[in-house]
Amino acid sequence: MAPSAAPELTASRPESPVAMSDVKDAKQSTEACSSSSWTAFSRQFEEDRDLLAEYKGVQKEFTDLAAQFSSSVLLSTFIATLMITFLTFANVMIHDSTSTEFQIGMALCCMAAVCHISLVLVAGRAGTQTYRSSRLPRSQPLPPIEEYQARFESFARCLRLCEDVQAFGTTIFAVALLFMCWHIFHSHTFAYAVFGFVIFVGVWVYVGGFWHISWAGEQTRKAKLYINRLRGCDTGDRAV
Repeated sequence: MAPSAAPELTASRPESPVAMSDVKDAKQSTEACSSSSWTAFSRQFEEDRDLLAEYKGVQKEFTDLAAQFSSSVLLSTFIATLMITFLTFANVMIHDSTSTEFQIGMALCCMAAVCHISLVLVAGRAGTQTYRSSRLPRSQPLPPIEEYQARFESFARCLRLCEDVQAFGTTIFAVALLFMCWHIFHSHTFAYAVFGFVIFVGVWVYVGGFWHISWAGEQTRKAKLYINRLRGCDTGDRAV
């Protein structure tokens, strides 16, 4: 009878302490790398979100600026039409288009018309470009935010210049209107009544507070500021 084979004994080999330490270090390194990657991703996400919000803010300012350009174009178009109508009326009432009075009034109205027609052309073009800048491109990379903001500042300066030209032209037209009224009325009593009503409206506007936001009030403040600077008195204000 053959002896039975002895069962093969397999002893489990204990893991090396060095190998366990390497696995632990690798695990900690992986966790640290994952945590660092997540932190960098979160920081980049917050920066992109803030940058996008900044783009959206400038985009809204562009939209508002385009609306202001459109309002300036409409107002100047209306005033230019009003000047043409007034000159036609004055020509009929004076009965002498070759008179010096009518020529002076027409010259003033023409200068005012040049201001408003120039504004219509410039503000119309600027309004189109501003509206185009308010539409951020989707198929193209966004421009740098500094360039985008600098473009907005350029259009904002253009709007302020257009407002000054518009107000200057309106002032010239008001002077021409008052000058022509003196010669339109055969009786100067009615002309004095018109002048008195204009003075009354001016006082009412000043008392009502509109003077502080009007073009005349703004130019008066600028003139005072420049005079104080020439005299060496720094009031701490800045011209807009």
